[in-house]
Amino acid sequence: MQDELLTYILYKMKKILILVIAVSMISINAKAQSTTTATATGQDLILEPVDGGGMPLLEVLKERKSIREFNPQEIEPMRISRLLWAANGENRPDEHKRTAPSARNSQEIEVYVFLNSGIYKYMPEDHQVKKIRNGDFRKQVLKQDMNMDAPMILVLVANYDKMKGFEIADRDFYSAIDCGYVSQNIYLCCESEQMSTVAVGQIERDKIAKLINLKNGKVMIAHPVGSR
Repeated sequence: MQDELLTYILYKMKKILILVIAVSMISINAKAQSTTTATATGQDLILEPVDGGGMPLLEVLKERKSIREFNPQEIEPMRISRLLWAANGENRPDEHKRTAPSARNSQEIEVYVFLNSGIYKYMPEDHQVKKIRNGDFRKQVLKQDMNMDAPMILVLVANYDKMKGFEIADRDFYSAIDCGYVSQNIYLCCESEQMSTVAVGQIERDKIAKLINLKNGKVMIAHPVGSR
């Protein structure tokens, strides 16, 4: 009787083990597929919903810093999702209000994502990223060679079409301030996610403007981003 019971228990444990292994393999394959989807040529970058979490704010502020060394490994889709939402995503979707303030709620600062698979534009309204150009153009963004190994570069652009009620001097002044808010959000989220970043002003503005087909606006700054 005891031998039969032991045989039955071992049989059940074997079935459970096989099930656990099968579930683990499905999870690994799904994660790999998600990463591929996020960087596949010819596709928009699919962002996962932001799931909250992160370090306490005061701890992040204490640790915030500029880091100019980057792990060239691709960044996971969830971390990209969190970073873009933190930078300038919608935190009050019903009112279409952002995580970063802007003068007269102009929301003129736009975020472009440069990856090895192409150039993408972040669309805060539906928290997605639309591909606008195929190819790796990261080396055409920065004038400083020390940042060329970053797997991702975020470029902040002021869209002046969204500031038509401003005088030129006021437009330039307030768009610079609004860009600073988004830049700081990037810094804080990168610290929370243990990623490296630095705000870079020495960038190829004319080249970038042509790459993203910017008609009425200004390329402000870039943030190379990578794991530590």
